[in-house]
Amino acid sequence: IIDMAGQIIGVTGRSIDDREPKYLTTHNNAVFQKRNSVIRSPHHTSSKRVFVVEGPFDMLSLTQINLPSICVMGTSINIGQIKTLLKISQDINIMFDNDDGGIKGAFRFVTMGLQMDQVFNVVEYAGADPHEFINNGAKPKPRIINGLEWAFDNLKPETNNIQSVRKVIKIFHSDMLEATTDPDLRQALQIEFKKRFNGYIDMADKERSGSIFKHLLGAFNKLNLDPIDFGIVTESDLPETDISEQKAAYLIINWAPHYANDRMQALMQIHKTKLKEKLYTTKQN
Repeated sequence: IIDMAGQIIGVTGRSIDDREPKYLTTHNNAVFQKRNSVIRSPHHTSSKRVFVVEGPFDMLSLTQINLPSICVMGTSINIGQIKTLLKISQDINIMFDNDDGGIKGAFRFVTMGLQMDQVFNVVEYAGADPHEFINNGAKPKPRIINGLEWAFDNLKPETNNIQSVRKVIKIFHSDMLEATTDPDLRQALQIEFKKRFNGYIDMADKERSGSIFKHLLGAFNKLNLDPIDFGIVTESDLPETDISEQKAAYLIINWAPHYANDRMQALMQIHKTKLKEKLYTTKQN
């Protein structure tokens, strides 16, 4: 195992039959820290383009077809490793394994790049890992895809599965949008997300709105209030609910304005004091 300075910092081996363990690698020590490592091939030469793989044997496989590759010893990429990689090349192509861990690692790699206003590429290829891809003759030719397009393709939720839709929206906001500091890139991300997922967003909004309205009506029932007094007209019976009076008052104060008609503002002022008394008295008790 050779670092970017050309120093030997550890050793690794792979079983060539079915014996376990499949891999043996130097344990972490003062010189070798696996999670922070950026490893080059013994045959490494400088190149404008770099292919980043998980393990040293994938790296050696790519070396056989003269692809300049770097190994990061797994999928748990961190900012320090990315900074080291950017010193080597500005054209970074992620070629992790085609399993669940590799896909999640590549997604994390792409989103961490956004924190540095960098868009990396992802390599799509046939086979379980780069080693198998090379052993199969490196065919068909791999595709190099813009990392953001690849990320959006992998974000596609399950059809009509509201939990899957919620998860995708949460991942987009927390892992992609919030990670991006460049305002132009943020805007481009938002436009692309809306273009691709507008139907799913509408589905989530409708489901959320319907669920909250049901809880809101239950809150009126809990406090023996009439929704019409708040400007909310409903043709359905008020549902039973097991929420506390405090929670019921909180829901009405915060959500009734979103469902009420124009009469609501004046009506709300009449009831708000009573509701807040209910809210804080219950809280004290």
